[in-house]
Amino acid sequence: MNDVNEYMTILVLIFIAGSLASFLRSFLRYSIFAVVAERMVARMKTKLYSSILDQEIAFIDKNTSGELISCLSSDTTLLQVFMSQSLPKAVVSIVKAIVSICLIFVTSQQCRSERNW
Repeated sequence: MNDVNEYMTILVLIFIAGSLASFLRSFLRYSIFAVVAERMVARMKTKLYSSILDQEIAFIDKNTSGELISCLSSDTTLLQVFMSQSLPKAVVSIVKAIVSICLIFVTSQQCRSERNW
């Protein structure tokens, strides 16, 4: 009975360590993508605002400055959301698909070699 308790304790500790590692990995992945997205959007905003200032007067007369700033702010916000949320999910899904396909081929080869068909 004592051996069973020790075995269960070890399994619980392994489960807790795995859960913490998974949490830390997810936190770091999303944090890194969020920081990259914020920096990219900040650089893009700076370039876009400077390009608006470089336009001719006719462009400014044709388009109101409030309209331009509103469009740029909403578009860059959408880009930031995509970069910080949707892109990490897509990368994880692609990696999972590739790993799954590789595992299917490996296990298929093993099954075929065991059957000797």
